[in-house]
Amino acid sequence: DYTERESTTKCSKDKLLNVRDHQYKMRVKSNAENKFTKPHKLMIGDYVLLKQKKVNKWTTPYEPVRYIVLNIKGSSIWARRVTDGREVCRDSTCFKFVKRSKRHGKQAAQNGQATWDWRGSVLRKAKEGIRKAVVQNQKKQSKASWV
Repeated sequence: DYTERESTTKCSKDKLLNVRDHQYKMRVKSNAENKFTKPHKLMIGDYVLLKQKKVNKWTTPYEPVRYIVLNIKGSSIWARRVTDGREVCRDSTCFKFVKRSKRHGKQAAQNGQATWDWRGSVLRKAKEGIRKAVVQNQKKQSKASWV
């Protein structure tokens, strides 16, 4: 009544399946990492617009109210609406960076606040810090090679 299995070793069909599976996974990976993907350039504190659903032909692609970026984790971005404080979490593709307007600069000047572009200064400071770290690392390596 009982018949034993023929063999527990892998046959040629299993090897062929493994090869095809690996090829498929590599193709899917290459499609996911295609040349058109790029990292977002949003930073905490930036003003952004949020995409909205198209209801009719007069609907704008983005909500007319600005949001402020609160937190960034990978491609997920948390933002708060300026007017009523509503918070949303969306993928970075749903946001569009908005430059600060001249009106905002005039209001800041009237309130005694700085009107310089803080975003550019943050990027410059980060680049300077990276350069200093690279120079220090090169000095350490050159000292180590002399010893």
